[in-house]
Amino acid sequence: MKFASIRFVFLIIALILHFHTSAFADDEDITRINRVESDVITFKDVQVRFPAPMLDGWDATGEGTAWVDIRAKLLIYTLWGEPVVYCTANWTFKKAETNNSFVSTIKGVGTYVPDDIAKEIELYSVDLKFSPSLFENVWVECDPGIFGASGDPDVSFNIPGSPSWDDLFQSSGFELSDASTRAKSYYRDLLKTGKVQTNALHEVQKSHINLYAVGEWLAKRDQKIAQDKLDQARTRQNDIPADPAKEISEADIQNLFESTFRTQRLEQIQDRFPTDIPVNEALMARAADLKQQIENCPAFHKPDGFEDAPEALVGYRACLPSPLDELVDFSVDDGNDYRCGYKDKQGKVVLEAEYTNCSASLNGIGLVKKIVGTREIDVPMFGLCSGRCSGSTVSHTTFTENIKKWTIINSRGETLVQEGNAADFFGFEPSDFRFYDGYLVLTRKENDVEQDFVYDTRMKLKMSLPENWHYQGYSEGLFVLQSNADRNDDDEYLFGYYGFDGQFAFAPIEAKDADPFEKGLARVEFSDGDVLYFDKNGHYVR
Repeated sequence: MKFASIRFVFLIIALILHFHTSAFADDEDITRINRVESDVITFKDVQVRFPAPMLDGWDATGEGTAWVDIRAKLLIYTLWGEPVVYCTANWTFKKAETNNSFVSTIKGVGTYVPDDIAKEIELYSVDLKFSPSLFENVWVECDPGIFGASGDPDVSFNIPGSPSWDDLFQSSGFELSDASTRAKSYYRDLLKTGKVQTNALHEVQKSHINLYAVGEWLAKRDQKIAQDKLDQARTRQNDIPADPAKEISEADIQNLFESTFRTQRLEQIQDRFPTDIPVNEALMARAADLKQQIENCPAFHKPDGFEDAPEALVGYRACLPSPLDELVDFSVDDGNDYRCGYKDKQGKVVLEAEYTNCSASLNGIGLVKKIVGTREIDVPMFGLCSGRCSGSTVSHTTFTENIKKWTIINSRGETLVQEGNAADFFGFEPSDFRFYDGYLVLTRKENDVEQDFVYDTRMKLKMSLPENWHYQGYSEGLFVLQSNADRNDDDEYLFGYYGFDGQFAFAPIEAKDADPFEKGLARVEFSDGDVLYFDKNGHYVR
């Protein structure tokens, strides 16, 4: 699968996963969410080639072959008119062998290779080919991501990708000129069953394996065997009486010959593998990239297993803007009557200007002040007396005032929660509503203790922040918090970077201001004008 930029890719499925959508009839219907998925498919006895020296070392030539089993699940979605491809897998190492005589067949986990060594074998850069049907020459390619250890029941960690319709299906029958049209038509047909045929011709397009751990283990094993034989031969020599007439047995001669021969080979065996086992840089880079993405999207989680794979996608929806519900605010100002509403990216008005305060964008949910009614206000008017009276006179006039309440709305303008009845939803009546970085932040105040609670765009609680620390921003897996303690003598507050593990990444800092992380560094400004950039370990650069 081509990991194109993960553009507006998934899942309102949290709300509609239980609905089965029928096949769409035209392109407009493609904006509905549909799903095609496979059962768990087993790729048995997959042959993976590797350089023979990786396993044999010492004058090895050519290639070796490893045999593995791969179990995988494929899901194809459409969201907002775009296809989404996601697959996840686990695997088991079975055996490996080369054509060199020095190393015989290496068998699977629990037999020849010790379990702890087998778990260090890496399977990576795998490309799976799923054929959705039995008879047509059409397939979907998917990279299942970062695998765990051999025999681990956990599935690989992967982030869904969104190829173009032109690239979704591979087939020699799809001409370039109509690839998109034919892909949509083929997908419509698949939606009738919603399944990828388990017994279709699925293949592993490519795969790589890292057996350096096994090769290193073999070298150490061979060294121990040779050393043991040498020690045994020396012991036998020491046991021979100093009598020239006493002949050395054939067994003594054989042991001495073998130990001497293997001793001569030890230096070469020692050099079979470098001290530092080569690192698969591409695999490490991919793992770091996926780790960064999940840190930037705490709502997404690695599936607990194949059955959890569809649910794992649901959380990612909260982290991505949608062209359907990512709305931007606009305002109109007619004299003293300021109002705001929301438009889509094309400038079309989606929600009329009927609010008095609006969060800058509406991404799933938004925070506004909504006019919920009016009331008459009685205002006294003071004036001077005339005639017989002295002093002043008081008269009364009335005017109409709008009643406004903080309200959480969705992209259709529907009220989800409103000030005054929020306790029914959140369990407490917030003293403050805020909307930052796509998160809804509520403050609960009881006596002199304040605490912020962070909710995502599905109105799910994501984090309870420490008491008397207030949300200032979020980025790259860390919240920026400011203590509500008094400022110090330098007019600075205490700022900290707080993670989803419930811990500060490093000790809070007294500063004038602190920004969220950007590309691994956070800007912190001090009252003396000094500015430092901190990494996530608390180390700083100017």
